[in-house]
Amino acid sequence: PHELLEQLVTGFHAPLQAIVTATHPEDLRLDELFERAPLLQWGRGPVTLLGDAAHAMLPHAGQGAAQALEDAVTLARALRAERPLEASLRHYEKVRSGRTSTVVRVAKRNAQLGSVSSALGCWLRNTALTLVPSGLILRHLVSMERPPPVEE
Repeated sequence: PHELLEQLVTGFHAPLQAIVTATHPEDLRLDELFERAPLLQWGRGPVTLLGDAAHAMLPHAGQGAAQALEDAVTLARALRAERPLEASLRHYEKVRSGRTSTVVRVAKRNAQLGSVSSALGCWLRNTALTLVPSGLILRHLVSMERPPPVEE
């Protein structure tokens, strides 16, 4: 990983290159990223999934842990409701699937934008990002909204 990282930062600012050079190889790890097609069903019977098991996402939205926590809270609220266990589990899945699908799409889009490697593509992306008002970008991020409430 250290040699690969040194190759990748060639041409970056000197402070970043210095950090990479000073990093001990044993402090690095290389993890490959994989995409998985979204599950059509998170559970069956008295079993359900949450977090990456239910909706794996690329790390490019910084939302993996947050979505797992939202799942846990939503699942707990659904289970507190006075309805049969399986109905509560299916309700949790229905409530969470829309929001997590949105975040999975945002992460994939961010990964695609961040992975552009051609000079023209990088210039276009970077120019567009400097021309788009930051308020518009912030509104887009906020448009992912808060998690929907769970009826108890």
